[in-house]
Amino acid sequence: MTPMEDLFDDDDRAHLDLDAPIFFGRFLVLNGLISEQDLETALAVQQDLNDCITCAALEQGLISLKDFIRCREYQRDKVVTFEEAAGLLGALSSEEIENLKGSMQRLNVRLGDILVQRGVLNANDLEKALQDYQRGSSIYSIEP
Repeated sequence: MTPMEDLFDDDDRAHLDLDAPIFFGRFLVLNGLISEQDLETALAVQQDLNDCITCAALEQGLISLKDFIRCREYQRDKVVTFEEAAGLLGALSSEEIENLKGSMQRLNVRLGDILVQRGVLNANDLEKALQDYQRGSSIYSIEP
């Protein structure tokens, strides 16, 4: 039995989907490169730094506060995304929404970069971990 398998009892192992993808942060924890707390903190920082489309539209002056409130009310009432509400209400054009998505994607901060900047991982360890993750390997591989 591998060290990873020791974490699960027989009943848990029977229900594991070993082909399910593992997010990079979880990969780092499972391979002992960062702690669970490091991951939680980095994810919180990432969430704070990476704008939502609503924030980006406001920051870039594409919608007014009045339109923002109108979209949010519609969003809650109809249970739709902000993009859908803004488009349906005419607060943002489809081109503006696509441009916002593109600019947000370019500005998003990656989890690995946060871990390096916070001193949790060094750049070389991050690069090696990324390569291992992309190859699908793990220090603890669970064999059927």
